[in-house]
Amino acid sequence: MSQISFALITFVHTVAALALPVATSAADPVMVYTYTPKFDGPPRHIEANPNTTGGTSPAENIVRNYDNFNQPTSLVFAYRTGSREIADDLQLAQWGPGVVADVGWTVFNASSTNTLASVRATIRFYDADRQFLFADSGVFTPNLAPGRGARYITTGGAYVPAAISTSRNMFMSIQFSESVGVAIDDLGTRYGGPIGVGDSSRFIYDFTNNQQIDLGDTPQANLGFFLYSVPAPGATTFVALALTPLARRRR
Repeated sequence: MSQISFALITFVHTVAALALPVATSAADPVMVYTYTPKFDGPPRHIEANPNTTGGTSPAENIVRNYDNFNQPTSLVFAYRTGSREIADDLQLAQWGPGVVADVGWTVFNASSTNTLASVRATIRFYDADRQFLFADSGVFTPNLAPGRGARYITTGGAYVPAAISTSRNMFMSIQFSESVGVAIDDLGTRYGGPIGVGDSSRFIYDFTNNQQIDLGDTPQANLGFFLYSVPAPGATTFVALALTPLARRRR
């Protein structure tokens, strides 16, 4: 995996105490949710078809920019985040005049005794310099048994209305709050590898503490995220207009 440079790093630490070797995530349920922009407040999530086993069904014009979520990725580890905002650098396989269309992330219940009934998850996006782009927050009801994880995905271009540009690499973060049934310190996110599409460094970033975290130099050292994009609105029209004079000259 390639490495990236972080301009505002204060210190680095390893994750031995927070990394949780767990059983294979093959049985983790896949929860589909939709993103709905709201003009009178923050965006909202609506869960649909919980505990399904299917993956994404993207539109034909969608581009897989980053995928450490689907096969052949194996998310066999968990990282205990607690209430901290934890991000990974997404080095996109393709980037240009596009916008984020669909995303995926994971939640893990590290409690040994309690079931996670519900939790608020906040997803944030930053550019490659860690400048804020967009945030989305919603309450989810995974009903996760102790030691289990779940994958959450959107489909059908749910994030297109947010107009998050994919014209360069970016950070994507996850942060949990308002947990019911499980103490917030017992929550985490899956990680593993190898990355299916795109690339990432061996580091994740703790935005809460302004801290770079070394997950280790292995193909499995990346958070379970994916990001798909579609062409930015108007991009196709712009290309068509740009080619028109050339076509006329060739007549």
